[in-house]
Amino acid sequence: MNNVFTSSMIYIPISEHFREFALKFAREQPTTSAQRRVYLNTLAVQVVNYYLQLLEVETDLEAGDSWNAVTRLIDDVADLVIPNYGKLECRVVTGDNSPLVTIPPETWENRIGYVFVKMDQPYLEAQIIGFLGHVEELEVDINQLQPLEDLIEYLHTIHLRQWLEGIYTQEWLSVEELSRQHRGELAFRHKRVRGFDLNSATKVWNSIEQIYPQSKWHNILPADLLKQVEFVQNQKHNLSESAQNLIISEVIVNLLNHIQEDEETRWNLAEILWTINPEHPAIKARRIMDLGLQIANHPVALMVAILPKHHNSISVLLRVYPTGNQTYLPPGLKLACLDQSGKVLLEVEASPHKDDYIQLKFGAEFNERFRVRIGINDFSITENFII
Repeated sequence: MNNVFTSSMIYIPISEHFREFALKFAREQPTTSAQRRVYLNTLAVQVVNYYLQLLEVETDLEAGDSWNAVTRLIDDVADLVIPNYGKLECRVVTGDNSPLVTIPPETWENRIGYVFVKMDQPYLEAQIIGFLGHVEELEVDINQLQPLEDLIEYLHTIHLRQWLEGIYTQEWLSVEELSRQHRGELAFRHKRVRGFDLNSATKVWNSIEQIYPQSKWHNILPADLLKQVEFVQNQKHNLSESAQNLIISEVIVNLLNHIQEDEETRWNLAEILWTINPEHPAIKARRIMDLGLQIANHPVALMVAILPKHHNSISVLLRVYPTGNQTYLPPGLKLACLDQSGKVLLEVEASPHKDDYIQLKFGAEFNERFRVRIGINDFSITENFII
């Protein structure tokens, strides 16, 4: 039959080719129960893959664990890779009367979402009935699924938690990559943080001292690191900048892990680390997107950075910078953080007094969603994010 699209579910024919692939994988399993599990999982992944291809969403069917023979023997997985975004888990819903679907614990992590596929013997047709953004329990109620029409918007949402794992979509570049593309010194590449000059290791030490005095370090830093700090500061005239920066980096990382509530201090320290060691893994979740001339022909870029905190929460920093040959933002340019309904939660506006950037800072919980809008006059761009 033809594919039937409704607001609540989508019907997809299960081709003979799909069934042959599923049977091939199933025959590799040692038990009858494992064979059935792999057969259904493989059908579900192929059905979702087919549906997303109809919608021109790029997928990589063979890159997931569900296409790995060893993983199929060990884990109950049905993942489909969406390049540059992450993995969708495709879970089977059978025709029994229970509304509960089991979600194996091995699929609770490293997933950007869960799509639910209903099918029954003789497996000639499947129904994609909805999705969930995250799962943290062994069972979910299919009555609580989000409508399928929201799935594509969800897939185009920027999943910030993926950034902590080094996974980014291609339009989000490192600051260094954007600098190379522009072939010159951009406004945000100067080695200054909050007025502190960072052009030498000595100046960096002095800056950290002013942000978070060394007298407080003794209850925070490990004893061996304290000894290294003392040695470096006594011998700094005899040590290279790079050698000192290695110790400085470790000091900052330890301070960031310890300081949880003072957001201003954390971001100041993080920015120093960006400047002296931009590839350090502790601050890798910082990316920038060149918006070009989309905002009323004003060249700007949006930078987003996150710092993990305790108890499943993170700190978020949003900044808008001028790019091209511009040193300052156009007066009246606005950066806003909105909730899912479009209500403005935070907003800042570039002043006529030559702002080289504007920014917003806030905290967010895992799985929280928000929007970022950049605009001037009647021109604006909005990006969707989820933690």
